[in-house]
Amino acid sequence: MKVCSKCKELKELKDFNKSKASKDGVAYACRNCTATWYKEYNRTKVGLLKRIYRDQVRPPRRKRPKYTKRAFVEDVLAIPLFHTLHASWIAGEYTSELAPSLTKIDNSLPYTKDNIQVMTWKEHKAKKYRDRLEGNDNQCRSVAQLTLECSYIREFKSIASAAREIGCLSSGIHNVCTDRSNSIGGYKWAFIS
Repeated sequence: MKVCSKCKELKELKDFNKSKASKDGVAYACRNCTATWYKEYNRTKVGLLKRIYRDQVRPPRRKRPKYTKRAFVEDVLAIPLFHTLHASWIAGEYTSELAPSLTKIDNSLPYTKDNIQVMTWKEHKAKKYRDRLEGNDNQCRSVAQLTLECSYIREFKSIASAAREIGCLSSGIHNVCTDRSNSIGGYKWAFIS
């Protein structure tokens, strides 16, 4: 049994997280108080920005940020729009779609001070969807449209954009690119490295 340093209630040791720093091997605050503290901290401006930074550096990011956490927080706090969106998020009772978010302006470049923009999470999701449709997403692979005689016609930023324009299934283009089929839509297709 142990008394929580936050709520001052006597609780069993199983109600505390483990901690090598304390003498008895468990944290000073109970799990409920710790969770409440983290939730409140992550809703502050600095807490939110540190969480966003953690998401940016979390593996498997191929293009890691070109700034430190401290520089990132200072730079974003200097953007007036961030403060406006944060106030709207609070007024909206922390609705996830109103949460301030940061995204890259150009997805082909790494996170840098000049390549981030502030928007709501709802706008961020819409941008991510648009980028995916237009093939401006890091996960999209460019494909080349070829004649049946293998002469180059043109390039598409993604299989999805090629399928929409040609009027065939994207899975069919993928099958041709991976040598599972010979052609689709009257064309051959190949991934561009």
